[in-house]
Amino acid sequence: MSALIERLRRGARRLDDQTLAELAAVALGCILRLALARTFDARLGYDVESHWKYIEWFKTHWTLPDMSWSRSTYQPPLYYAIAAVLGRAGVGWQGLERLSIALGCLRLVLFAVGLRLALRERPLARIVALALAAVLPASIHLDGMINCEGMLGFWSAAAMVLTLPAFASDGRKRLAWASALGLALGLALLTKVSSLSLLGGIGAAALVELVRGGGFKRALPLAAVLAVAVAVSGWYFAHNVSAYGKPFLAGYDGPEKHAVAGVEQTPLLQRRSLGWLLGWSTDIYRQPSWPSGYEPTPHLGPVLVASTFSDYYKYHFEPSDPAAPAQSRTVPTPTTDALARASVAAGTLIAAATAAGFVALLVAAWRRRAYGGLALLFGSLWALAGQIAFAWRWPIDWEGPVKGVYLQFAALPMCAAFGAAVEEAWRRPRFRPAALLALCALAVVAVYSGYCRWPRAW
Repeated sequence: MSALIERLRRGARRLDDQTLAELAAVALGCILRLALARTFDARLGYDVESHWKYIEWFKTHWTLPDMSWSRSTYQPPLYYAIAAVLGRAGVGWQGLERLSIALGCLRLVLFAVGLRLALRERPLARIVALALAAVLPASIHLDGMINCEGMLGFWSAAAMVLTLPAFASDGRKRLAWASALGLALGLALLTKVSSLSLLGGIGAAALVELVRGGGFKRALPLAAVLAVAVAVSGWYFAHNVSAYGKPFLAGYDGPEKHAVAGVEQTPLLQRRSLGWLLGWSTDIYRQPSWPSGYEPTPHLGPVLVASTFSDYYKYHFEPSDPAAPAQSRTVPTPTTDALARASVAAGTLIAAATAAGFVALLVAAWRRRAYGGLALLFGSLWALAGQIAFAWRWPIDWEGPVKGVYLQFAALPMCAAFGAAVEEAWRRPRFRPAALLALCALAVVAVYSGYCRWPRAW
């Protein structure tokens, strides 16, 4: 034992300051997620009844349920089947919550690996990006829930990490990395179809590489990504075509179909306006929860920011006022309300810095012909486009179609963009105040998340 301890000490002495800072960020994120086991009741998460009903089906059946079984049976079955197998072994809702927590911690580790590959010579950007991923409220919140989002985030993070060597290598190595990437994407597709955006990003980057002179010899191995992904998940989408006439299902194809009866009669382009897409509302800074940003006029951006940086829909991420009557949603204390407002204001600054850093990374990847980085950035853009398309097609705002948790599976490039923006500003003396402001905003978000997860706050 003493020899092992001494070996660990020698290894620790060899770690540089940047690596220690990255490990500290990952450790902080894991601590906040592990605290969910004591401070968050997974039975109060998003649509938990319908998710649990889907799990219950697989406890007694080995076939796919009909779409009418629950509100969640439009989702692919991988998470629910695994949860049911664990349930058969005696694992209850607390065990499933811990599964989500473990997957969230592993996702942070994969983020650290991906950032090392993507931002190899930019340690400050890596540290800041990891810190954001560690303390982001929406990310922590979903890691305590009983649904497929946590598993989706894990497989997606694995796919994003594998994307970088798949594009950077040649020949047989490229084929091997592409095959592993296809496996990760196939499992992600069996968890939630949102991961199609990652496949779209890879396809777009491969096309760019081909057009810019990469040649079919380099492009051909990437075909293994699609081939393996289809081999792993294609059976499920073929079943959907056979049973429902289309491969990709949505929640409004099932029991919730009545909610869109009136919407379907409205022409698609008339369901939302440019004001919804581009406008803003300051209501989220006064009341960072529903219905701010939706009423009196709905806007995408404010709701997306508020639902990422606060408990916007009041699903018990925050501690509830002990004097409030028992009810299904959180009633915040004055302290949590003030911290939530501060977090949303800080989150707005972080979102602006992320957008600027994203453009800078996109331009840099294009110029350097870093096609793996382009694939990840394109994938995040597709994910955002998917969120916009979903909320545009079904403008049923009372059901909460806009959520920050919906983008967490593609958050790695967004966190990297924020880190890159802060590092670039810090390098230039004129812009160091902007970098300090962004870091202060990150600290405010960290305080909000930390307070919400601190057991004494409950």
